[in-house]
Amino acid sequence: MFLPFHHGSWDEDPGSHRWPRGANELRRLYPMAHDCEIGWVLLGEAGHAARDEGLKALAEAALPEKEVQIRWLKTTLRESAVQLLVFS
Repeated sequence: MFLPFHHGSWDEDPGSHRWPRGANELRRLYPMAHDCEIGWVLLGEAGHAARDEGLKALAEAALPEKEVQIRWLKTTLRESAVQLLVFS
């Protein structure tokens, strides 16, 4: 993962870096949303491999909502970038 303004060890908690106030919440949510999306994809593939239509349907129903959440986070990051970087 690319972390601009990185200071310190890569093993540290992302919130411990010197990011502008307000950016840490968005920085934490974005990878969490992607992790969740990957989980739904894997679950859907497991349902496909097991020929479990219910599991496949569950994953397929959840994935679009997760994609909307990721788009919202990206938009919020872009809209907030100037305020977070300049005015903090």
